[in-house]
Amino acid sequence: VRPEPFLLSSVQVLKGPSAMLYGNGAAGGIVNESSKLPDAMAPNIVEITAGTQNYFQSAIDYNGQLGEDVLYRLVALGRSADGPIDFSSNDAVAIAPSLTWSPDAQTSVTVLASWQKNDTTPYIQFLSPYGTLNSAAPFANGDFLPQDVFIGEPSFNYYDGERSAVSLFGDH
Repeated sequence: VRPEPFLLSSVQVLKGPSAMLYGNGAAGGIVNESSKLPDAMAPNIVEITAGTQNYFQSAIDYNGQLGEDVLYRLVALGRSADGPIDFSSNDAVAIAPSLTWSPDAQTSVTVLASWQKNDTTPYIQFLSPYGTLNSAAPFANGDFLPQDVFIGEPSFNYYDGERSAVSLFGDH
């Protein structure tokens, strides 16, 4: 399951063979995805987005302080959307709460939890060149296939995934 971009504070890409310096990774490069952590200076965000193909997404990024030495952050997202082809979807639910305790200026402990569930349909289809690139008139009743045609079985062609994690960071 690929992480939702809204849950990330930054994405860093190290391209080429130098990526092999940091452990097991692809020879073409590695990607470092940094989660949002409690930050007293980060803005609070509430987002509602609507668009074509029944796209609706709501998200929240809320920071706060509990007492003098505890910061918290709640990042959450919900999305419901149809895909560009028949029987396709792009639905997601994600939540990532975190808590940082700083007993003194040199020490901090952060707990980050995350849960994400995606219900999507891959858009990759194996279509004949006739009806897509070339006219299908000699072989079928129509000329070209509609752009939203689904070639497959809806109960078989899906990409659903779920992941959860808990991380503990210490700094001294």
